[in-house]
Amino acid sequence: MKKFVLYFISVVIVSTIVLVVSCKKDRNKISVVSVTLNKEEITMGLGGTVRLIATVLPDGATNPNVSWHSSDTGVAEVDDDGLVAAIDEGGCTITVTTEDGGKTATCAVTVRVGVTGIELQPKVLELSVGNAETLSATVVPDNAFNKEFVWHSSNEEVATVDGTGLVFAISAGNAVITVTTDDGGYEDACAVTVKGQVTYNLFRPIVGFLRTDGAKFVDNNGEIVIRSMGNIYNRADFKKMSEIGFNSVRYYMFAKDYEISVGNYGWYKLEQAIKWAKEFNLTLVLSMMDRPGTNASQFFNTPDYMDRLVNFWRSLAEEFKDEPAISGFGLMNEPPVTVLTGDNTPPFTRTYAMYETYVQKIVDAIREVDNNHCIIVEHLWLNGATEPTFGWYNTTPNDQRDLWRNANGKFDFPDIDDHNYAYEYHCYEPGRYVHQIPQAIQTQFNCSDCSGDQNRVYPSTTVAKWNEYDPETGKSWEMNKRFVEYSYTIPLDYCRNVKNVPVYIGEWGVMSCNFTPNNNGVNRGARQYILDAVDVFEKHRLSTSYHPFYVNEIYPVMYAAKEAAFREAFGTN
Repeated sequence: MKKFVLYFISVVIVSTIVLVVSCKKDRNKISVVSVTLNKEEITMGLGGTVRLIATVLPDGATNPNVSWHSSDTGVAEVDDDGLVAAIDEGGCTITVTTEDGGKTATCAVTVRVGVTGIELQPKVLELSVGNAETLSATVVPDNAFNKEFVWHSSNEEVATVDGTGLVFAISAGNAVITVTTDDGGYEDACAVTVKGQVTYNLFRPIVGFLRTDGAKFVDNNGEIVIRSMGNIYNRADFKKMSEIGFNSVRYYMFAKDYEISVGNYGWYKLEQAIKWAKEFNLTLVLSMMDRPGTNASQFFNTPDYMDRLVNFWRSLAEEFKDEPAISGFGLMNEPPVTVLTGDNTPPFTRTYAMYETYVQKIVDAIREVDNNHCIIVEHLWLNGATEPTFGWYNTTPNDQRDLWRNANGKFDFPDIDDHNYAYEYHCYEPGRYVHQIPQAIQTQFNCSDCSGDQNRVYPSTTVAKWNEYDPETGKSWEMNKRFVEYSYTIPLDYCRNVKNVPVYIGEWGVMSCNFTPNNNGVNRGARQYILDAVDVFEKHRLSTSYHPFYVNEIYPVMYAAKEAAFREAFGTN
């Protein structure tokens, strides 16, 4: 009996000790409250992996262990460390569960076709300083869900590359241009060698007849870029433009100056301009600014006026067919066409067909007598569309782009049949900046598309265009070089890569008052605008012509600040 009592007492003592220890242990335990994942949903390429990170709360929980589970291992698997592997296309849910308390968190997984590589062409590129070429990158496979990639230059002092793959040669040396996919980080590269000596100067004087070679202008010495000045008419101005660095004059022609009577012409003014051009190593791009009869849209409703223009160009071409000092025939400046009755919604098929037919008639007439000269055809300016909110013909300074709104998939350019032609368009952007002019001059010159605010500055954060958005910021474009590059190159891809013809920006410019301080004493920045615009034109090898808004900006003395800006831009100062 005594032994039993002692045994009972010992059991009680041990149990008490165990209970005390257990209670003490429970009192020190930190229980799990929740678990979260770093991602609630992910989209993966086939064969890719993504690591999920589980966060157990509170920090210092006694048992932070978790387990992982996939609702469909045929779509995606997950290991004990949260590494998710994409197995097949589809969707599933990855769940993490805590050992303590069974708390859970989930991530929705979608598996799509992933990138397996990227191919860059060419693999080797040789350029001369100042020249540029576009590389082509192709993501493999073609149906990959994320085909985004980025460009990189190993040495931007030698060669730079932009978001389109355009490589621009800066200085002699070597660089590697790399393209890398967002999905999978696949890479390919092009070895670039830049020669120190320019093979030929793209902006040199034009030698021989100007021709087209695919999307390039060429002359007897190879590729050439037209750098024109417009609105000049005397020998001193020709001399000045040559000294500044222009290689061409966009020579404005007015039919009344040459049409003595219907079918009879006198070419004295043009002959005089050709003489000056030859004297100062320039050429002429002829531009029909004022057509026979009328320059308004009614021109296209009057067969007699149209026939007179056809005959004008045929007669001019026959007279000067062997004259290389003329670089091109600009058939019509800013041709406004009234939308045909019953054709007042995009893509204005009948109206465009009418314009194309008429342009082709002029081209055919020229080619009857002249196969030497390049023909330059401007896009159509629509007038009379019944839905003005579309802006088919909107000259508001804030909306210059609408003058080539892509209503028909062709940026309003006519399809023509010819072996030697280029497309022309005009651009004045930011319109709200370049068109600033004092109110008194607006009234004097009836400047209906000028801006009433004279305090805008370039570059600045002022909105340049309300209804287009900068992809980098997601906000309205601001008045800066990136917007200048965007706005002046909108139709470039269509002209060069779809139609395979050169482009000629027949007019760009900035009012001279923008070289002066505004009402707040801040210079409006026209010098920098010209420097930026010329840099953009050189980068894209764009042929252009500067348009002085008024002759007195050039004659009898060129506006000094404007001349200085061009000399600085062209390197002739």
